[in-house]
Amino acid sequence: MARRSGEAAPLGREVIIPHLADVRPCSAIRNVVIQSSLAQLKEEGFYERYLKHIDPQKLEELKATFAPGWTPIALAHEHYQACEDIGLTEEEIARLGQRIGWRLHETTLVHSAKRNPDPSFDLWEAAGALYRVWARTYEGGSCQVVKLGPKDKLVELKGFSLTRYRYYRVAQLHGIGSAYQRFGARLEMLKIVTYNPTGDELTFRFTWR
Repeated sequence: MARRSGEAAPLGREVIIPHLADVRPCSAIRNVVIQSSLAQLKEEGFYERYLKHIDPQKLEELKATFAPGWTPIALAHEHYQACEDIGLTEEEIARLGQRIGWRLHETTLVHSAKRNPDPSFDLWEAAGALYRVWARTYEGGSCQVVKLGPKDKLVELKGFSLTRYRYYRVAQLHGIGSAYQRFGARLEMLKIVTYNPTGDELTFRFTWR
């Protein structure tokens, strides 16, 4: 797939994986993401509260998509709006995101040979794996990886309307962070740097030692 030709990067900013040249809004998400999210809500004891905020018919539609395949983005919005409406704290969302990240790491991110944490593993080697998992998990949208330093990176998302939900933003941040830790990375910082609702753009920053 064609990607944007690289222009000279600003000092201290090296684009490792650029955005797609033509970014289409995300139109669908893999069912496994919704399945993992629902499973963690149950395991953490939040599922009953979730049921109070999700339309029963929409929940049945979500359950009907549990066979391997895609969930339309409009239906995914119903799920994440209900998650948002539960009113969880940032710490609770972070915990859910971490557990979802562990699960997705095991099922979609890497070959089994990389599942055991290795402190000597170069996290930059995972940049390609990160891009591939986004491409396999979302229909549309774009993920860009930027190197700020030897152990300092940005993950820049564009075209993902689900970023409108605080729940999704925080869970994604900690989900990616937990996947990095499963590689063996010792994170010193993970945070949301910018969020632009107009363009459905979101930037995460990760530093490690």
